[in-house]
Amino acid sequence: MDTFIVDFEVAMRAEKYAVYTNSPSMEYTGKPISAADFAKKLKVTDSEGKTVPSYAYTYRLPENKDIGYYSFKIKFDTELYPEFPESYEAVYSIGPKTPQIKSIKGGKKQLTINWSKLTAKQIKNIDGMYIEIATNKSFTSGYDIIQLNDNQALKGSKVIKKLKKNKKYYVRLSTYKIVPSEDGEGDYYVFSPDSKIKAGKTKKK
Repeated sequence: MDTFIVDFEVAMRAEKYAVYTNSPSMEYTGKPISAADFAKKLKVTDSEGKTVPSYAYTYRLPENKDIGYYSFKIKFDTELYPEFPESYEAVYSIGPKTPQIKSIKGGKKQLTINWSKLTAKQIKNIDGMYIEIATNKSFTSGYDIIQLNDNQALKGSKVIKKLKKNKKYYVRLSTYKIVPSEDGEGDYYVFSPDSKIKAGKTKKK
């Protein structure tokens, strides 16, 4: 009877403390992802949103270096944490180069966005770029997105028009590559990590 109750409690905790991971987005470098860089971006939480300490689990990354999506298995120390599952299948991606915003110049109901130049080698791995713009830093208000092709991304600047005057806007960038699926049934987008957010303000008049 006692054994049944203990097992039942463990089962309930296991259901309550299901684990979740983010899907870390890494930048393509031509080399396998380093364990240190990956660990900085990986976040494991339980169903209550609490961060699971790194000593509670182990994982081994595949030796991938190409742009794409990849899966890996996280194994938990169930002796220390019997409420966690034995393992969890997680996903991460390696995306193209992320250009960083150099400057934002305000104009009359417009902003001119300038970003770091992409090299010819980097642009080969990019099919396009997105500029996200919003009136708050969480990108939930006044949100809009502008899609550029690879040639436009190579130019290093873009004028965004039809904005409100005397208004502060937040901007971030990301690039993407279209990669064929392994089963040959279609293509999918692989995005770079987002650039750092930068703010700019349109002129009063």
